[in-house]
Amino acid sequence: MSEVENAVDVETPPEPTQMELNLSNFVDAIQASNFNNASDLFNDMLSSKVDDAIEAEKVAVANTMFNGGEPSEEEVEEFSFDEAETEEVEDGEEEEGFDNAEAVEDHDDVEYETADQPEVEEDLD
Repeated sequence: MSEVENAVDVETPPEPTQMELNLSNFVDAIQASNFNNASDLFNDMLSSKVDDAIEAEKVAVANTMFNGGEPSEEEVEEFSFDEAETEEVEDGEEEEGFDNAEAVEDHDDVEYETADQPEVEEDLD
């Protein structure tokens, strides 16, 4: 028998990515109560993610502008209002919680009392 037939296929694990290494170091720093180092690692990971997202958006915009690509349609959350709800507001019905609220008038002519303070005479000699 040859050595090739006796060889066992051993799969080597894939090399960890930089993000996985940073995450591992981040968790180790937290477990060691080294919060300053953990904070630095967290900020590095976050800035890396933001940079990647910005770069991807730049590529998408450039593709749209120069290659005539279609802009990607992002899901935008739309709010729908029931006609009955809008009519209630338009008719002047008050919102819940404001039933007992009283209107406050503007009183510009009100004089406010101040604490009596003795007048200080300045000696200009």
